[in-house]
Amino acid sequence: MHDQYRAFLGVPFVSPPIGDLRWANPVPPTPWTSILPTQSFKAGCPQKCDLPPNTCPQDLSEDCLYLNVYTPRAANLTTPQPVMVYLPGGHFDQGTSGCLLYDGSTIVPSSHVILVTLNYRLGFLGWLTNVGQGNFNIAGNFGFMDQIMGLKWVRDNIAAFGGDPNRVTVFGQSAGAASIRAHMISPASKGLFHQAIIQSDPLPIPLRATDDASSTGKLFTDQLNCQDINCLRGKSVDDIVSAQEVVAKKVNWGRIIETFLPLVPTVDGTIIPYHTFDAFEKGLVNQVPLIIGDVSEDALLFIYKAANFSVNDLEYEAVIAFIFGTDAASITEKYPPYPFFGDKRPAIGFLGTHYIFECPARYIDRLLYKNNPSSPVYLYQWDHAIDAKLWGPNYWYCYGHVCHGSELPFEFAGTEVLKMVNWTVAEQQLSQSIIGYYTNFARSGDPNVGPYKVSLNWPQWDPQNLNSIHFEVPQNTIQKGLLSDYCDFWDPLGYRHGWH
Repeated sequence: MHDQYRAFLGVPFVSPPIGDLRWANPVPPTPWTSILPTQSFKAGCPQKCDLPPNTCPQDLSEDCLYLNVYTPRAANLTTPQPVMVYLPGGHFDQGTSGCLLYDGSTIVPSSHVILVTLNYRLGFLGWLTNVGQGNFNIAGNFGFMDQIMGLKWVRDNIAAFGGDPNRVTVFGQSAGAASIRAHMISPASKGLFHQAIIQSDPLPIPLRATDDASSTGKLFTDQLNCQDINCLRGKSVDDIVSAQEVVAKKVNWGRIIETFLPLVPTVDGTIIPYHTFDAFEKGLVNQVPLIIGDVSEDALLFIYKAANFSVNDLEYEAVIAFIFGTDAASITEKYPPYPFFGDKRPAIGFLGTHYIFECPARYIDRLLYKNNPSSPVYLYQWDHAIDAKLWGPNYWYCYGHVCHGSELPFEFAGTEVLKMVNWTVAEQQLSQSIIGYYTNFARSGDPNVGPYKVSLNWPQWDPQNLNSIHFEVPQNTIQKGLLSDYCDFWDPLGYRHGWH
């Protein structure tokens, strides 16, 4: 308990996925009859974590499906408050909700929202699909169904914490953002949230078809030398994580884009019935007010992690040719290597940020507007780097760059993270602005309407004005047609390269 907020940490929302519940659909937890201690985070789900500092779990266990609730202590709050549910990122194989980065100590008391952060199963424990391969019939999407159970828990219980179950905003970054994209497609998620914030979703990385996911699943079960589910359930967590590492290194060169995110939700025809662009192009989505955007160098981190060596001009052109095939010549003309001297990894990052993150986000805006112009969409770009110490030594290539996740310390601004940085007044104002816009949006469906008095009106996106907000210092700006020259180039080519 704290002066300005209450934190209920480690609340179970499903039964532990162990024993016969490993690789099974989540079931509600067993009710408890005594007082439940909620003073500390629970263990993270099994993983080998190499994320930046303050984002990896300290302890690991299969018994990991817990959520955390942060509520304001203000005595005058007599009406139910809006709820924000955060789905953490981490490539679908690492990360946790119980870490300093996602602390609600600032966002909750300053904005009077209820914050919920939750875990979901990771790696092959959460995303194994193996249908029609030997004796297996594992439909997958266990991590996704964990998320649905978390949203149902919020619907059924958040009123007891002062929250409004009819004003739920889901938000997430990276894998969390890709999860929200899938929730917008899933009939099972309909009505469980009322607004959404999608941050740095790698949209061209497709949700998996069942046969493709099953092929990857077979690599995993073969690595464990298992022919049925009972064998898999008898394996140790260490064996599972080790097998996962081996499979992750088996690159499918015919589907090279997928190597950046090898485990994702599966299009199973039921829980997730459609692929992303098919669903959005046909209007088959749970359309709600949406904020969507990216950071200005989103792809750079992935390029340096994939290639720990310098890339020359010929290698740059070879990469483009391999991924983009017959479109490579026009893409190389649009993105020549020569503005970047020496190592061409920054050039690949520049292209990748446009192709994987920024331009498909604008394309999704265009589709949503076409299908329902009355449902508001807001577009943003984040363009400010974080302190190098928050990256740690392994991510040296992000020092001074606006890498994937750079907005998160500003978005949460938890007290422990604030102790690690020395923000300028302009950076403090930047943090206040993103918190203010997001919590206003959670309250009203409009980032401009709410307790946070905006100094800059963030206009809705539409295909005529192409407005977006540019989060930066010394102050935010409104951009018209941001990256239109590049995105107008990509839209006709489409965002399905490297799928096959």
